[in-house]
Amino acid sequence: TFPSPSLPTELRNQIRHDALSNEMEPAFAFYKTGCCQPRGADPDLYVVFRHDLLDAPQIDMPLAFVNHEARGIALAWIREKGLVFRR
Repeated sequence: TFPSPSLPTELRNQIRHDALSNEMEPAFAFYKTGCCQPRGADPDLYVVFRHDLLDAPQIDMPLAFVNHEARGIALAWIREKGLVFRR
């Protein structure tokens, strides 16, 4: 096995940070009834898709469960991206 505990803390933290994605990819969300809502009246009837009614996407983040140092890096990344950590 690779002796990562013997690496300097700064290098371990950089490796863990680099393991996290910088890009937020589009997330797949399941359709929920009521998200498409009609607006206006004939002849100007249109449909609005309410993204705010969808459930929040889930992200698997095994790095958060490696150890205390890795969890700190993962939680900082989550806060930086404006996400919420749920167990």
